[in-house]
Amino acid sequence: MAAPESFYTAPTSSLPSFDAAGSRKEVREYAPAKPEWLANADPQRLERLEQRMMTRAEDRSAPFPNSDPSKRRRAETIPSARFELTDVRHAVVEPFKGQIYIKIREFVHVKGKDFWSSPRGINLRVDEWKKLVEVMPAITEAVEDMEDFSFQRDQGSKKVKRDSDAQSDEATPDPGDGFPWGYTGDAVPYTKPSGTPEEEEEREACKDLAFNIIQAIFVPCILKKVDEICREQCYGCNLPIEKDFTQKNHECIMLDMSEKVEKFFDRAVDNILETELGKCRSEWNLTAKDNNRIVSYYSTIHARNRLFTKYVNMHVEKKVDEPENGRAVLYNICHADICFQQQMLV
Repeated sequence: MAAPESFYTAPTSSLPSFDAAGSRKEVREYAPAKPEWLANADPQRLERLEQRMMTRAEDRSAPFPNSDPSKRRRAETIPSARFELTDVRHAVVEPFKGQIYIKIREFVHVKGKDFWSSPRGINLRVDEWKKLVEVMPAITEAVEDMEDFSFQRDQGSKKVKRDSDAQSDEATPDPGDGFPWGYTGDAVPYTKPSGTPEEEEEREACKDLAFNIIQAIFVPCILKKVDEICREQCYGCNLPIEKDFTQKNHECIMLDMSEKVEKFFDRAVDNILETELGKCRSEWNLTAKDNNRIVSYYSTIHARNRLFTKYVNMHVEKKVDEPENGRAVLYNICHADICFQQQMLV
């Protein structure tokens, strides 16, 4: 990163001066930075300094209580939305220099005056905020896994008690351990600290339901589209399924046509989430809450990849030939399922 031309070094001197009222003010003199110093400076340090200057400029634009009335009136006319996260930390959506920012900061409210923000916090642009929302399910899952790991580590770090102490604890378990009072026995039920067993069971049931629904809609849809693409440029698709059981001759799936299939897959999943999922609500006895959960979960690439992994792992024992492209693996497995169903009908 190139250093800005207006970058200045630390003050070289400070001279006292007095105004007409006799008050003493300090005058600081700044000297331009030397070119050789900028050439040898650490680029990361310059980038941090520039980011710090930008942050301070944004802080000065906030409606401080000590600002003059004209600045306060101008700040009140700017459209903004404020959402309270805690008593001190708020999320604010407001424009700044032609761009929209989402600010998650500590805001202090002075009696009779407006809020003013402290430097503690983070500013996100709109594209950064949308990316954060997109990866939020994956972040939530990572947090849950981390909580599980921390809980297991805390349990493993406890000291081993003597047999006499263990027997007495079985009769009178400690309610601080998170287990039901009066529970006795060797097997101790495990409960996630992030929620009750009922909430965890409901979450897992929703994931299984979403997997079954999307699989039931997606498999016939992707098979039909792939066959349409391949019949134009692939000699393998013209063979009967009985002679080409594992689709080994589908060069287009493994090479040049895989990109088309990938693009169609993304559109197909989006179509499932937007329209097809709503059509099958009565068939699968879906509630509005289940529908929203499924759409939220499978709106990320992370969850879609897990859909493939789960489906492939369920059919590993079929030993199908796996080409390089992961979507083609799913296509081959789908064809294998169809052939198996046809053989069962015969």
